Amino acid sequence: MNIAYLLLGSNEGDRAAALASARAAIALATGNILAASAVYETASWGKTDLPPHLNQALKIATALSAQDLLHCLQQIENSLGRVRQEKWGLRVIDIDI
Repeated sequence: MNIAYLLLGSNEGDRAAALASARAAIALATGNILAASAVYETASWGKTDLPPHLNQALKIATALSAQDLLHCLQQIENSLGRVRQEKWGLRVIDIDI
């Protein structure tokens, strides 16, 4: 089993629901969520005129390799409506390893 740390963020739409949906999808598709931080609201970075983000960190146990985990997380982002249009732009969900 591999341990990975994920950072979730959302600054578009129902941000709290997006984080909850991401957590549920991560648990189903990648492995067990071992720990989750509190949810924090932070100012947008890079493009400061955007709405603030809700952010959360997760610690997961997964059998996936780093590359497979990345691919799986990108599929989760896409399924939740993530559209990559602009660097530092609006995001329904962002999941970083």
